[in-house]
This record gives sequence, structure tokens and C-alpha cells, in this order.
Amino acid sequence: MLAIVTVVKIALPPSYLLSGKLETVVPWISLSVALNIIVTGMICFRLLRMRARMQEVLPLEMSRTYTNVVAILVESAAPLSILGIGVIVTSAQNGPLMFPFGYVWNIFGVES
Repeated sequence: MLAIVTVVKIALPPSYLLSGKLETVVPWISLSVALNIIVTGMICFRLLRMRARMQEVLPLEMSRTYTNVVAILVESAAPLSILGIGVIVTSAQNGPLMFPFGYVWNIFGVES
């Protein structure tokens, strides 16, 4: 339901997501950030569990590959999550930094 409201809101002029009521902005961004964090955490958990199993069979150097992949995943998901949390906080407070955070999060996160 929230996705339909968001699509209709974006389709109508002005087509900027943050230019409207906060009833749809904060929940939509919160769900997006939460999904990003949860999925990244689940993938990292599986990789670290596999690393623990591989340490029993393979040498330590070969099992470090899993740790490197986890680090890459966390480093790639962290900026989008941090910006999203910044958008949520500034949008909920209706502060002056809402638009800069929203613009950067929208350009780098949503449209890429």
C-alpha cells in the first residue's frame, strides 16, 4: 500500500519525494533502510557461518576470503543506510538539513 501511495505521490507534480507530508516519507525511507540493513545482515551472517565451517577444513588464509567479502558488503551498504537514517531523523524533526540529506540519498541510493 505504501508503495502505491509513493508512486502516485512521485508521479504528481512536484515529483520530488520529500516535498510533501511526512506521513509517507518517513515510513517509506524507514522501510527502505531497514530492508537494506536486514538483508545485508542476513547475507553477512551466512558468509560468517560458512567461514567458521571452512576453518575446520581449510587453512586460515583461505577462510579469510569470507571475511573480506563480508567487509566489502558492509562497506557498500553502510553509506546508503547512514544517509537514510540521516534523512529519517531530519525529516521527522522537519529540520533544515532534510533537503540536503534527501537529495544525496535520492541521487546515490534510489536512482542508481
